[in-house]
Amino acid sequence: MPVVDVSSSQVLQKAFNTSSSKFQKNVSLSDLTKIWRAVGQAGDGEMSNRRGGLVPKFGTFTFNAAGKPIFVISDIFARSSRVTQTKVSLPGPRPKGKLNMSKLVQMTKYPKQMIEDSIKFIVKAYAEIVNKGRGASVRLGFHPVAEVTCNDMDVSSAFLPDFLARQ
Repeated sequence: MPVVDVSSSQVLQKAFNTSSSKFQKNVSLSDLTKIWRAVGQAGDGEMSNRRGGLVPKFGTFTFNAAGKPIFVISDIFARSSRVTQTKVSLPGPRPKGKLNMSKLVQMTKYPKQMIEDSIKFIVKAYAEIVNKGRGASVRLGFHPVAEVTCNDMDVSSAFLPDFLARQ
C-alpha cells in the first residue's frame, strides 16, 4: 500500500480554508467534519440496503453484476482533477440514486443547503489537491464504507473490512 501524502483531515482542512467567507461564518471545521462523517454513514445505510449512492460531482458507490461493492468516479470529477480510474468493473442492475439529503439533515441537524455546500467544497478541495499533487497519494475516507485514494493520478477504492463483513 502506498504512503499517504494527504489524508482526509487535510482535505477537510483545505475545503474549509478555501470555502467562501459566507460559508465560514456559518460552518466551523468541526461542523464540516461532522457533515462528512454523516455522508459516510448515510452511504453505509444505502449500501447496507443493497442500493448505491451518488456523491454529487464525485462518484457513485454501487455494486457490480456479481454483487461486490464498487466505486466509480464521475466524469465531472475526472475532468476537474484530471485523474483516471483503471481497474473498475461495470455497475450491475442494482438501483442507485443520490445521497438522501433529508436523511443527512436528520442525522446532523444542519440545513440541507449547508450539507450540499459542504460536500461541494470537500469534493472541490479533493480535486484541487489531486490535480496539484501529481505523483502524490491523496486519500478521502467515507467511513464506515470505504476509502478513495488517488495515487499518481489513478483513482482506486478500498472497501473497509468491517463493511465487507456485513455484506
